[in-house]
Amino acid sequence: MGNSRDFGNPLVDDEKSLLDLLPEFMEIWEERPIKENYFGMTFNHSFGVFAIARILNLPNIIESGVWKGHSSYILRKACPRARITSLDIDFGNLVFIDESITYLREDFGHVDWSQVDPNVTLCFFDDHVSSLQRLYEMKWWGFRYAIFEDNWPAGEGDSYSVRHILDHYAHDKLERFSNKKLTLKSLVKRALFESVLTRYYFHQHLLRRENNADYIALIRNIDAYWEFPPLVKYPENNWGGSWAFPYDAKNSLLKLESDGKLIKLESEEPNRAFHYGYLALVTI
Repeated sequence: MGNSRDFGNPLVDDEKSLLDLLPEFMEIWEERPIKENYFGMTFNHSFGVFAIARILNLPNIIESGVWKGHSSYILRKACPRARITSLDIDFGNLVFIDESITYLREDFGHVDWSQVDPNVTLCFFDDHVSSLQRLYEMKWWGFRYAIFEDNWPAGEGDSYSVRHILDHYAHDKLERFSNKKLTLKSLVKRALFESVLTRYYFHQHLLRRENNADYIALIRNIDAYWEFPPLVKYPENNWGGSWAFPYDAKNSLLKLESDGKLIKLESEEPNRAFHYGYLALVTI
Protein backbone atom coordinates (compact mmCIF):
# COMPACT_ATOMS: atom_id res chain seq x y z
CA MET A 1 0.00 0.00 0.00
CA GLY A 2 1.55 3.30 -1.04
CA ASN A 3 1.06 6.93 -0.23
CA SER A 4 0.52 9.58 -2.91
CA ARG A 5 0.87 12.57 -0.58
CA ASP A 6 4.68 12.61 -0.62
CA PHE A 7 6.26 15.25 -2.83
CA GLY A 8 9.54 17.07 -3.14
CA ASN A 9 12.94 15.57 -2.35
CA PRO A 10 12.70 12.71 0.16
CA LEU A 11 15.25 12.14 2.90
CA VAL A 12 16.57 9.03 1.18
CA ASP A 13 16.35 7.64 -2.34
CA ASP A 14 15.54 4.15 -1.12
CA GLU A 15 13.38 3.88 2.01
CA LYS A 16 14.72 0.37 2.65
CA SER A 17 18.13 1.96 3.33
CA LEU A 18 16.64 3.24 6.60
CA LEU A 19 17.05 -0.29 7.91
CA ASP A 20 20.82 0.33 8.01
CA LEU A 21 20.17 2.46 11.11
CA LEU A 22 18.09 -0.20 12.85
CA PRO A 23 20.87 -2.15 14.65
CA GLU A 24 22.19 1.01 16.32
CA PHE A 25 18.70 2.18 17.14
CA MET A 26 17.79 -1.16 18.72
CA GLU A 27 20.67 -0.71 21.20
CA ILE A 28 19.53 2.84 21.96
CA TRP A 29 15.95 1.64 22.39
CA GLU A 30 16.90 -1.15 24.77
CA GLU A 31 18.85 1.35 26.92
CA ARG A 32 16.08 3.95 26.97
CA PRO A 33 15.49 5.40 30.46
CA ILE A 34 11.69 5.55 30.05
CA LYS A 35 10.31 2.07 29.51
CA GLU A 36 6.60 2.99 29.61
CA ASN A 37 6.00 6.12 27.58
CA TYR A 38 2.20 6.16 27.62
CA PHE A 39 0.72 9.16 25.79
CA GLY A 40 4.13 9.53 24.12
CA MET A 41 6.00 8.05 21.18
CA THR A 42 6.40 4.31 20.80
CA PHE A 43 8.75 2.35 18.55
CA ASN A 44 7.74 3.44 15.03
CA HIS A 45 7.84 7.16 15.69
CA SER A 46 10.91 6.90 17.90
CA PHE A 47 12.79 5.20 15.06
CA GLY A 48 11.48 7.80 12.63
CA VAL A 49 12.68 10.72 14.74
CA PHE A 50 16.04 9.07 15.28
CA ALA A 51 16.56 8.33 11.58
CA ILE A 52 15.51 11.77 10.32
CA ALA A 53 17.59 13.61 12.90
CA ARG A 54 20.63 11.39 12.28
CA ILE A 55 20.50 11.70 8.48
CA LEU A 56 19.94 15.47 8.49
CA ASN A 57 22.59 15.86 11.22
CA LEU A 58 21.87 19.55 11.82
CA PRO A 59 23.71 21.43 14.60
CA ASN A 60 20.53 22.86 16.17
CA ILE A 61 17.37 21.08 17.29
CA ILE A 62 14.25 22.66 18.79
CA GLU A 63 11.89 20.23 20.48
CA SER A 64 8.37 21.48 21.19
CA GLY A 65 6.56 19.11 23.52
CA VAL A 66 8.69 17.11 25.95
CA TRP A 67 6.30 15.03 28.12
CA LYS A 68 8.54 12.60 30.05
CA GLY A 69 11.65 13.33 28.00
CA HIS A 70 11.71 10.22 25.80
CA SER A 71 11.99 12.22 22.57
CA SER A 72 14.78 14.30 24.13
CA TYR A 73 16.68 11.08 24.76
CA ILE A 74 16.15 9.92 21.17
CA LEU A 75 17.23 13.26 19.70
CA ARG A 76 20.35 13.39 21.86
CA LYS A 77 21.36 9.88 20.81
CA ALA A 78 20.73 10.73 17.15
CA CYS A 79 22.77 13.94 17.29
CA PRO A 80 25.28 13.82 20.18
CA ARG A 81 26.83 17.19 19.34
CA ALA A 82 23.68 19.15 18.47
CA ARG A 83 22.50 22.11 20.51
CA ILE A 84 19.04 21.04 21.71
CA THR A 85 16.41 23.40 23.10
CA SER A 86 13.38 21.66 24.61
CA LEU A 87 10.13 23.54 25.14
CA ASP A 88 7.04 22.71 27.13
CA ILE A 89 4.45 24.68 29.06
CA ASP A 90 4.67 22.15 31.90
CA PHE A 91 7.65 20.01 32.89
CA GLY A 92 5.78 18.30 35.70
CA ASN A 93 6.02 14.88 34.01
CA LEU A 94 9.70 15.07 33.09
CA VAL A 95 11.72 11.93 33.87
CA PHE A 96 14.74 12.09 31.57
CA ILE A 97 16.83 15.25 32.05
CA ASP A 98 20.00 15.99 30.10
CA GLU A 99 22.25 18.77 31.40
CA SER A 100 23.40 19.53 27.85
CA ILE A 101 19.82 20.44 26.84
CA THR A 102 18.35 23.91 27.35
CA TYR A 103 14.83 23.66 28.82
CA LEU A 104 12.37 26.52 28.35
CA ARG A 105 8.90 26.64 29.89
CA GLU A 106 7.44 28.45 26.91
CA ASP A 107 5.46 28.00 23.70
CA PHE A 108 7.40 27.80 20.44
CA GLY A 109 5.55 30.79 19.02
CA HIS A 110 6.45 33.01 21.97
CA VAL A 111 10.24 32.61 21.83
CA ASP A 112 12.75 35.01 20.27
CA TRP A 113 14.67 32.76 17.86
CA SER A 114 16.83 35.51 16.36
CA GLN A 115 20.03 33.99 17.80
CA VAL A 116 19.42 30.61 16.16
CA ASP A 117 20.44 29.96 12.54
CA PRO A 118 17.16 28.79 10.96
CA ASN A 119 18.90 27.20 7.96
CA VAL A 120 20.63 24.57 10.10
CA THR A 121 17.90 23.87 12.65
CA LEU A 122 15.50 20.94 12.93
CA CYS A 123 12.16 21.64 14.60
CA PHE A 124 10.37 18.72 16.21
CA PHE A 125 6.71 19.28 17.05
CA ASP A 126 4.90 16.91 19.40
CA ASP A 127 2.79 19.53 21.14
CA HIS A 128 -0.78 19.01 19.84
CA VAL A 129 -0.88 22.51 18.37
CA SER A 130 -2.21 23.33 14.90
CA SER A 131 0.46 22.35 12.36
CA LEU A 132 -0.66 25.26 10.20
CA GLN A 133 0.07 27.62 13.08
CA ARG A 134 3.51 26.05 13.55
CA LEU A 135 4.26 26.42 9.84
CA TYR A 136 3.29 30.09 10.03
CA GLU A 137 5.69 30.55 12.94
CA MET A 138 8.47 28.63 11.19
CA LYS A 139 8.07 30.77 8.09
CA TRP A 140 8.16 33.92 10.23
CA TRP A 141 11.55 32.99 11.74
CA GLY A 142 12.94 31.33 8.61
CA PHE A 143 13.14 27.73 9.83
CA ARG A 144 13.32 25.13 7.05
CA TYR A 145 13.08 21.65 8.57
CA ALA A 146 10.35 20.18 10.76
CA ILE A 147 9.16 16.82 12.00
CA PHE A 148 5.44 16.68 12.80
CA GLU A 149 4.64 13.85 15.20
CA ASP A 150 0.94 14.71 15.63
CA ASN A 151 0.10 14.17 11.97
CA TRP A 152 -3.47 12.95 12.36
CA PRO A 153 -5.48 11.43 9.50
CA ALA A 154 -8.80 12.96 8.47
CA GLY A 155 -11.44 12.55 11.15
CA GLU A 156 -8.99 11.96 14.01
CA GLY A 157 -6.82 13.90 16.40
CA ASP A 158 -6.97 16.91 18.68
CA SER A 159 -5.10 19.35 16.44
CA TYR A 160 -5.10 20.48 12.82
CA SER A 161 -2.44 18.40 11.03
CA VAL A 162 -0.53 18.72 7.78
CA ARG A 163 -2.24 15.54 6.65
CA HIS A 164 -5.64 17.16 7.33
CA ILE A 165 -4.65 20.00 5.02
CA LEU A 166 -3.39 17.70 2.26
CA ASP A 167 -6.66 15.75 2.36
CA HIS A 168 -8.72 18.99 2.33
CA TYR A 169 -10.22 18.11 5.67
CA ALA A 170 -11.55 20.46 8.31
CA HIS A 171 -10.76 20.30 12.00
CA ASP A 172 -13.95 21.56 13.59
CA LYS A 173 -13.76 19.75 16.93
CA LEU A 174 -11.35 20.09 19.81
CA GLU A 175 -11.35 16.36 20.50
CA ARG A 176 -11.54 13.55 17.93
CA PHE A 177 -10.24 10.53 19.82
CA SER A 178 -12.87 7.85 19.24
CA ASN A 179 -11.98 5.98 22.44
CA LYS A 180 -12.19 9.05 24.67
CA LYS A 181 -14.91 8.66 27.29
CA LEU A 182 -16.43 11.90 28.53
CA THR A 183 -19.26 12.44 30.97
CA LEU A 184 -22.47 14.10 29.81
CA LYS A 185 -21.52 17.19 31.80
CA SER A 186 -18.12 17.31 30.11
CA LEU A 187 -19.69 16.89 26.69
CA VAL A 188 -22.11 19.76 27.27
CA LYS A 189 -19.32 21.96 28.56
CA ARG A 190 -17.14 21.09 25.57
CA ALA A 191 -19.97 21.75 23.12
CA LEU A 192 -20.56 25.17 24.67
CA PHE A 193 -16.87 25.99 24.48
CA GLU A 194 -16.71 24.93 20.84
CA SER A 195 -19.75 27.03 19.98
CA VAL A 196 -18.03 30.09 21.42
CA LEU A 197 -14.83 29.31 19.48
CA THR A 198 -16.84 28.88 16.29
CA ARG A 199 -18.54 32.24 16.81
CA TYR A 200 -15.14 33.89 17.09
CA TYR A 201 -13.59 31.65 14.46
CA PHE A 202 -11.42 34.28 12.76
CA HIS A 203 -9.86 35.31 16.08
CA GLN A 204 -8.32 31.96 17.00
CA HIS A 205 -6.66 28.96 15.35
CA LEU A 206 -7.81 26.00 17.43
CA LEU A 207 -10.55 25.14 14.94
CA ARG A 208 -10.41 25.19 11.15
CA ARG A 209 -13.27 25.10 8.70
CA GLU A 210 -12.99 23.08 5.52
CA ASN A 211 -11.33 25.23 2.89
CA ASN A 212 -9.05 25.07 -0.15
CA ALA A 213 -6.85 28.04 0.76
CA ASP A 214 -4.86 26.13 3.37
CA TYR A 215 -3.94 23.46 0.82
CA ILE A 216 -2.88 25.98 -1.83
CA ALA A 217 -0.86 28.00 0.71
CA LEU A 218 0.81 24.85 2.00
CA ILE A 219 1.89 23.73 -1.47
CA ARG A 220 3.20 27.23 -2.26
CA ASN A 221 5.26 27.47 0.91
CA ILE A 222 6.84 24.05 1.45
CA ASP A 223 9.43 22.23 -0.64
CA ALA A 224 8.75 18.70 0.51
CA TYR A 225 6.41 16.54 2.54
CA TRP A 226 7.48 12.99 3.33
CA GLU A 227 5.85 10.51 5.68
CA PHE A 228 8.31 8.24 7.43
CA PRO A 229 7.30 4.62 6.72
CA PRO A 230 6.31 2.43 9.66
CA LEU A 231 8.96 -0.09 10.59
CA VAL A 232 6.21 -2.53 11.57
CA LYS A 233 2.48 -2.09 10.89
CA TYR A 234 -0.40 -3.80 12.65
CA PRO A 235 -3.22 -5.31 10.55
CA GLU A 236 -5.45 -2.48 11.84
CA ASN A 237 -4.69 1.21 12.23
CA ASN A 238 -4.43 3.03 15.56
CA TRP A 239 -8.21 3.48 15.68
CA GLY A 240 -9.05 -0.16 15.07
CA GLY A 241 -10.04 0.04 11.41
CA SER A 242 -8.53 -0.72 8.01
CA TRP A 243 -5.71 1.15 6.30
CA ALA A 244 -8.06 2.38 3.55
CA PHE A 245 -8.25 6.12 2.79
CA PRO A 246 -7.97 8.37 4.75
CA TYR A 247 -5.98 6.01 6.99
CA ASP A 248 -3.77 4.78 4.14
CA ALA A 249 -0.10 4.40 4.99
CA LYS A 250 3.06 3.16 3.34
CA ASN A 251 4.11 -0.45 3.40
CA SER A 252 6.05 -1.32 6.53
CA LEU A 253 9.79 -1.84 6.26
CA LEU A 254 9.50 -5.13 8.18
CA LYS A 255 6.81 -7.62 9.01
CA LEU A 256 5.61 -8.16 12.55
CA GLU A 257 6.91 -11.74 12.59
CA SER A 258 10.25 -11.14 10.85
CA ASP A 259 12.59 -10.18 13.68
CA GLY A 260 13.02 -11.88 17.04
CA LYS A 261 13.92 -8.64 18.81
CA LEU A 262 10.79 -6.98 17.55
CA ILE A 263 8.64 -9.91 18.68
CA LYS A 264 10.24 -9.50 22.12
CA LEU A 265 9.38 -5.82 21.98
CA GLU A 266 5.78 -6.64 21.10
CA SER A 267 5.55 -8.94 24.11
CA GLU A 268 6.66 -6.04 26.31
CA GLU A 269 3.99 -3.65 25.01
CA PRO A 270 1.23 -5.79 23.47
CA ASN A 271 -0.93 -4.04 20.87
CA ARG A 272 0.87 -0.76 21.43
CA ALA A 273 4.55 -1.09 20.57
CA PHE A 274 4.08 -0.32 16.87
CA HIS A 275 1.44 2.39 16.89
CA TYR A 276 1.87 4.56 13.82
CA GLY A 277 0.55 8.09 13.30
CA TYR A 278 2.02 9.22 9.96
CA LEU A 279 5.04 11.06 11.36
CA ALA A 280 6.26 13.39 8.63
CA LEU A 281 9.22 15.50 7.60
CA VAL A 282 8.30 18.89 6.11
CA THR A 283 10.79 21.27 4.53
CA ILE A 284 10.07 24.90 3.75
